[in-house]
Amino acid sequence: MNSDGTGQKNFTNNGPAADRSPTWSPDGRRIAFERDGGIFVRNFSGSAPRRLTDKTVAARAPAWSPDGTRIAFASNRGGNYDIFVMRADGSAQTNLTANGTDDNDPAWSPDGTRIAFASNRGGNYDIFVMRADGSAQTNLTANGTDDTDPAWSPDGARIAFARERDWDNYDVFVMNVEGSAQRSLTSDPRLDIEPAWSLDGGRIAFTRNSVYIGSGLGIVVMNADGSGQANLTETLWHDQDAAWSPDGRRIAFSRDFGVSRCCLGVQSCRVPRIVGLRLVAAQARIRRSACSPGPTRYARSSRPPGRVIAQSPRPGTGGRATGACVYPVVSNGRR
Repeated sequence: MNSDGTGQKNFTNNGPAADRSPTWSPDGRRIAFERDGGIFVRNFSGSAPRRLTDKTVAARAPAWSPDGTRIAFASNRGGNYDIFVMRADGSAQTNLTANGTDDNDPAWSPDGTRIAFASNRGGNYDIFVMRADGSAQTNLTANGTDDTDPAWSPDGARIAFARERDWDNYDVFVMNVEGSAQRSLTSDPRLDIEPAWSLDGGRIAFTRNSVYIGSGLGIVVMNADGSGQANLTETLWHDQDAAWSPDGRRIAFSRDFGVSRCCLGVQSCRVPRIVGLRLVAAQARIRRSACSPGPTRYARSSRPPGRVIAQSPRPGTGGRATGACVYPVVSNGRR
């Protein structure tokens, strides 16, 4: 979409496949994204997506290096998720962390010398930073609650991230790159996660949702100091994973796990796919097998920090959900 939220258009529509976590190449010509446990890349102008990672192992959260030659990502090929890096063509895949616990959400520093990531090696997720070769891994937050989704400011001076306040309440925080001066940019009873800086460093896009019935996820933008918060997408779908284009004019994001983009003068995609189910109205009939059993409740993703991404139908509605994306997920094991 355009950076003001207009011109939303579907970029991928792959039926039952789940597409998310888009990331732009620095030249703006390609988008890498996650599809059903693998990392794919596609030309922005349109081409068949090409798989970069092996089909036999899970990979997610791709992040382009600033020079466009490498992609960092998380993969569980060793039994837990570690941070890997590969060439942009998928070759030379190398494990940087090999830690024995889960490392996720890699983010390159603007100069390409360091990578920030989230790790639960201390029992909860903290923001770590390391050199691009995997050395000098350092905990920046050590907060005692979950810190995830690191994002470097374009000048390399700050890192934005999501911090757990209490049960299912996350806010966007910012800190200096060495971990000092940690402060909140949002203070909201809902989940504020997945911050992404604009090219000029003046704005931050992030994902916000409500834990109440019938709500979805939306992309919100604010000034870098936390002021001027405004919704870019406000629907019953689940819009998340915002990623600014290198020229700052567009934002790629995932909608109900179908990667979307907005372009000037292009009408919005009205019927996105939802993991093989097509949402055709504010209320969509869904398979009971895809829903959480029992009374209305929220399913949690296996990704940190166990985010609310799906809602089961209300009792007595015959398997109807008020616009919620229904996706069979598992607990992250910490709740």
